[in-house]
Amino acid sequence: MKKYWSSFLCAFLSFCVACQLSHAYPTEVATFQKVGQAFLSTYPTIAHLSQEELVNLSTDWQKRLAKQLHVNNDYRVLDPEKLRFLETLLETTPGKIVMRHGEQQPSKQVESITSLQEKKIAMMRLPDNMQDPPTTRSLVEFFGSMIGFRYIQERLDKDLSILSSKNYRAKIPAELLGGFLNVSTDTKRFLQCINYPPDDQISTQSLLRELSLGMLPWEQESIDFIVGPKTFERIVEDMRTYLEDIQTGIGIAFTHTQQINATQQLVSSPIRRVNYYGFIAVVGENVHVFPEGLYASSGD
Repeated sequence: MKKYWSSFLCAFLSFCVACQLSHAYPTEVATFQKVGQAFLSTYPTIAHLSQEELVNLSTDWQKRLAKQLHVNNDYRVLDPEKLRFLETLLETTPGKIVMRHGEQQPSKQVESITSLQEKKIAMMRLPDNMQDPPTTRSLVEFFGSMIGFRYIQERLDKDLSILSSKNYRAKIPAELLGGFLNVSTDTKRFLQCINYPPDDQISTQSLLRELSLGMLPWEQESIDFIVGPKTFERIVEDMRTYLEDIQTGIGIAFTHTQQINATQQLVSSPIRRVNYYGFIAVVGENVHVFPEGLYASSGD
């Protein structure tokens, strides 16, 4: 019991410190952190719960956060079977989790664009691609993931490391999770999202002709043409290096679709687009894609 209280105290203090670092982030992040502090003080340990009990607890606290952030009940909640499966997968072998970022909140200017394809292109250009935070709905969803990973951390008692891109929709969740788990976080350039070139380099109309729905396919020719020569090869080799780096615990990397595509290619898994906070778990020779992350999908 002493160990759990020590762990709780470290996590609580870490989360309090993280609150002081959010001045450049939306006010919703500060609200999220206050609810996180309340959870930690109310439940210093959760390892004794069953997966079903944990999901009920997590759902209750998501509702509490949703009410404060004025979010309707259109967010995903945890799935006990996915929690159980991931815990079993990570039980005996070090592993890496390559996770997609949260849903991107476009600026008011970009939000006003009526064409979905043109809006997507604008969101993928600087500065929006770097500075847009997760949506409030995405923050409510992530609160569930955060509780889920704390549960697995307590039950497995393994070291964790967290990396992310500098893009706010990945960096903010990574920092929130790090504070909640009492784990340091770091940003890495190789995890950053690719940027679409500005309009004076490649016009929006030209991009519309090249891209379906404004989204870049996982094709070397298209990626190298739009982003720059050898971009495709660089992404693949960067992710290969990350996956091959020896690790003793559990590594979580918050990143973007192209890096996730590269990971799927490297582990010989079919290329598929995962949902926000979906991830690929690479544990020894075992590879499992969680397209909805730890959440129950809308069809479950």
